[in-house]
Order: sequence, then structure tokens, then C-alpha cells
Amino acid sequence: MNKIMREKMTLASVLSLGLLLGAGCAPQKKADDKKPDMQAPVAAGTPVRVAAAAEQEIVKTISVTGSIAATQTVELGARVSARVQFVAAREGEAVRAGQLVIQQDTADLDTQVRSSEAQIKSAEAAIKNAQAGIESARASYQNAQVKLAQSQTNLKLSNTQSDAGVQDAEQQLASARAQLEIAKKPQRTQEVAVAENA
Repeated sequence: MNKIMREKMTLASVLSLGLLLGAGCAPQKKADDKKPDMQAPVAAGTPVRVAAAAEQEIVKTISVTGSIAATQTVELGARVSARVQFVAAREGEAVRAGQLVIQQDTADLDTQVRSSEAQIKSAEAAIKNAQAGIESARASYQNAQVKLAQSQTNLKLSNTQSDAGVQDAEQQLASARAQLEIAKKPQRTQEVAVAENA
């Protein structure tokens, strides 16, 4: 029991004892006597036992049945399940809005947060690598387009040079034939002249 309850019980006991003693020692009055006789000796009263008042602990148990209802109730719930680290308020205590009532252990949640942050960083790195791959492919594509244009230019140049080479060769062949014909003519002319002179 708490101290206040003990003090109240002790005070009530002392007062009850005093009332009982006072009631037992008081002169008895008859209903038909209107005026007490001051001169008459007091008749013997009920025997009483007298004791000195002392502080004692009185243990008394009262069993009652009933229900207690709060004037205002609030349902508490956690967003995530975790072990309770400590309880800041007990049942029946008054609390303010925003006051910490229960602290959950956040070690598991902290581990999950760190794991998620690591996965985010890994995904960001994969995105950067993919973007670098795209840029590299784009540069390779542009290089291939330049090489294709150069090859097409070289092919045209080669075709032009080949055509010019063929024309040159045809002209040289025609010139050689003409020279051959010229070379053959003087001999014939000489042969004709020789034949005529014979």
C-alpha cells in the first residue's frame, strides 16, 4: 500500500477508537430524565479496556467488481513491426500529443535502409554504365558513317581513276596501232618501190 493510504487507515483507526472510548465512558441518559442530576454520583458504566494509541499498519483488503473507463482513449499502432526497446509511459498515465510512448528497436530497419541505399547506388552506377555504353555506341556509329562516306568517296574516285586509266590505255592502244600501221606502211612502200624497180 502506498504511504497516503496507510496514513488514512491509521487516522481512521485512531478516530474510531476514540469514538468508541468516548461513547463507552459517557454518562448514560435516560429518555425520561430531562435534566441531568449534577449532584448524583455517576453510576458504573460499561467496563472498557484502555490502551495507549500507537501507529500500526492495518491491512484490510476490499474485493470489488467493476470496470474502469478512460474519459479519452487513443489506439496506438506501429507502421512497422519491430521489438520494443523501451516504454516511456505506462497504462493509465496522462500523455501529451506528440509525446514518445514506445520506442521500437530500429537496428533491423537501419540495416534495411542501408541495404536499400546500396541497391540504389548500384542501380545508379548501372544506369551510368548503360549511358556510357550508349554514348560509345553512338560514337562508333558516327565513326562508321564517316568511314562509309570515305569509302564511298574512295570508290567513286577509284572508279573515276579506273575509267581514266581505261581511257588512257585505250588511247595508248590506238596510238600504238597507228604507229604500227605507220611502221608497216613504209616497208610496203619500200617493197612496192623495190618491186617496181625490179
